[in-house]
Amino acid sequence: MDPDHNVLTRPNNWMSDSLSLNPTAAAGPACLKERLGRMRGSLLLCALGLGPILLAFFQDLWARPQYQFFPLALAGAALLAWQRINAREAFPPPRQRIWAALWLGLSLGSLALGVGFWLPVFGGPALLFCLMALAWLLGGRALLACLAPSLLMLVILTPPLGLESEVLRQLRRLAVLGSSTLLDYLRVLHSVEGNVIELPEKTLLVEEACSGINSVLLGMSFCVFYLFWRRRPALWLIVALPATFAFVMLGNIVRITLGAALQFFAKIDILSGHAHEIAGLVLVATYILLICSLDQLLEFVTRKTARARKSGEPVGQDRRPDASFVKPVWLPLCGFAYALAGLVAIAQLIAHPDLLSSIGASQPKAVAGLKDNFAFPTSIGSWRRSEDATNKVVEVSGVSSISAYYQLGKIKAVLALDYPLRGYHDAKLCYSSQGWIVQDESIACAAIARTPPQFVEVNLRKKPLLFGFLCHGVINARGHWLEPPRASATAALANRFNTLGRGFANVSTVRLQVLCVDSQALSSEDCAQLRQLFLSGCQLLSQHLSGKG
Repeated sequence: MDPDHNVLTRPNNWMSDSLSLNPTAAAGPACLKERLGRMRGSLLLCALGLGPILLAFFQDLWARPQYQFFPLALAGAALLAWQRINAREAFPPPRQRIWAALWLGLSLGSLALGVGFWLPVFGGPALLFCLMALAWLLGGRALLACLAPSLLMLVILTPPLGLESEVLRQLRRLAVLGSSTLLDYLRVLHSVEGNVIELPEKTLLVEEACSGINSVLLGMSFCVFYLFWRRRPALWLIVALPATFAFVMLGNIVRITLGAALQFFAKIDILSGHAHEIAGLVLVATYILLICSLDQLLEFVTRKTARARKSGEPVGQDRRPDASFVKPVWLPLCGFAYALAGLVAIAQLIAHPDLLSSIGASQPKAVAGLKDNFAFPTSIGSWRRSEDATNKVVEVSGVSSISAYYQLGKIKAVLALDYPLRGYHDAKLCYSSQGWIVQDESIACAAIARTPPQFVEVNLRKKPLLFGFLCHGVINARGHWLEPPRASATAALANRFNTLGRGFANVSTVRLQVLCVDSQALSSEDCAQLRQLFLSGCQLLSQHLSGKG
């Protein structure tokens, strides 16, 4: 008898027997490699199509401090996929491929939006749906389940469409209100105006880093990675993710409260400089320990999970033998569609190289040279420049800023620009975070430049007796003024595309504003004079950025 047919020498494993008897079956990663080899031409076309928009997508993530951990998240997602795929013995291909076709359609739609309007944020969904379709084609529901944790981490890395500023504002507000409650309990004399905590001798501004958004995204990514790396049930995320959010928010509230209390009682500052960075690292380490401790608590409560894991049965093993794999006939057509989108994206990058200009340290020359080549004149119309810098309430958001103080009769105003920004920055949000109340606002336009500046006029009030009049607008490095956000739902949706689109988020921008603060409301004549000062500044800035200044 042939020893190869001796049942005593054959592997004591049902799946191994099935695979050896079925010539079309393959084990685990080996079958996936074989199927990927049959699809390599279509996959190369897909990679060509997704490459340019993904380059812009990851560049955009790196420009956002709260997403700069994304290389670690991607590495963790790849590690999870490798671990879970190797734990299985077979991936039967799906009998119905309609889901793959649907996800490929969604991927191509996201890619078309991203390339057509140059919206890098759609690069994330395009990649996500493409991976879902690929997983379904290669291994059906089994492979998609294996990749689900990795896909969830990619979802966390995708910024919300046009809602990020609102999320940041709400998180800062929650952190300030929570800290104020604790400071009242500690008998720390303070007042709260927007995102500012006023102490008797110091003003504490709760910035984006203190709002918790940075640690929330990092904590959620680590939570997903750790739970799935330990092979926990997916239902645990229902408890773990909200708990992670609570850990981060409580940690930031405690940090702000402790910083304000130390400043009040001992004049020790831990909310700026290296002390602030060290405190952030300590908090991140604390969040990681809390997530690991929560995992142990959930395991203690659900002991059956531990017993099932020790039984030696591979998680989610599929006992059905593999079937022969046939490449869909429509897959090459999808590959050519991806490649066409990629070629369009490459053509756009060649025609507009500044779409990726923020890679590296350089900025467009017109914006980078503002500090050395642009200055406000000594007079603008009837306005005369003043050295009296008593009006220091103007809010700037960029890395650099240029400001000048002007006076006309009894009216004093500050004309300021800040840069480099990315996309449209609504100045009234900065003032609202400082305790100013927006009484009314209106959008206006004036044909004084190559592209008419669209700007916003805002009447502000700050208790008890401060009134403000603000004009502000945003211009990009190409000399085009950006459209302000609209109030209606339809216009707001369109503005999200505009704000993220070709003329906005991927071209450096400069914000110009005029602010006048007085103890009484300004008359309509005073507002008209301030508006003329702003428009004159718009004309000067437009000429400079267009090379005519």
